[in-house]
Amino acid sequence: MKFIDDQKPEQQKLINIMFEMVYRITQDRPDWRPDRDEAMAWVAYNLKECGFPTAPVGMSWGCLIEPEPEKDNRRIRIDIAGRPE
Repeated sequence: MKFIDDQKPEQQKLINIMFEMVYRITQDRPDWRPDRDEAMAWVAYNLKECGFPTAPVGMSWGCLIEPEPEKDNRRIRIDIAGRPE
C-alpha cells in the first residue's frame, strides 16, 4: 500500500472534509443508527467506489492510497484430453 496523500493535496483535502462531515453528523445525532466506525467505513467504501481508495493512518480516517491493480479472478480451464503425450 503506497500513500499518495502528499502527491494529491486537493483530493486529500476533499477526502478529509468528507470524513469530517460524516463524523460531525454522527456526533450531533445520537439517534442515527450507525456508530462512528460504521459511518467511517461507509465513507471509505463510497470513496473507493468513486476511485479514491483510502486507508486509516494515525489520527486520519482516510489517507489517499494508490489503487491496487485489478485482479483477474477468472479460472482457466485446461483440457488435456486432446493433448499429445
